[in-house]
Amino acid sequence: MEAFLLMTDLFDRWIIRGEEPPSVDRPASRERAEREGRTWIFSKRQEKLLDLLLLAGFDGLTWKEAGEALGMHHGQISGALSTLHARGNVFAMKKQRGKCHIYLHQAFREHYREEDVFDSPAKTRARRDREIAEAAESLMIILDRSTPMLTSEQFDALERLRKVIEENER
Repeated sequence: MEAFLLMTDLFDRWIIRGEEPPSVDRPASRERAEREGRTWIFSKRQEKLLDLLLLAGFDGLTWKEAGEALGMHHGQISGALSTLHARGNVFAMKKQRGKCHIYLHQAFREHYREEDVFDSPAKTRARRDREIAEAAESLMIILDRSTPMLTSEQFDALERLRKVIEENER
């Protein structure tokens, strides 16, 4: 898959052209993700969403409002929002409207306190499980070695394990 970076607005955030959207481990989901990445549908969806959030200003939009405005269903909007959120293009307010969190363009981030926002998306149970499995694998690397001092690989594995445990305690 060919991808290149496209600068959006006047900000230092990027959208990756040809990027595949999130998918689950099912054939239909993987095929959709591959098709949307290959045809740039997902990239275009992210661009439209960023433009809409910029226009929404300090009011922001919930996933429902954005979906209605762009004619997209929950899966399409949430996939784009999660990707943009993880990349730092958007952020979510802890405050809700209509039982949904409000998303704003990152251009407005400096106007809000850290305790009022979510700067990164919530982790799914599957992602946490994957990170714990990776941490366990890192621990096995450490335990497999019988040297009295840690190698750089063992130290890195231990640091990955510590980071995952720390993040999942929150």
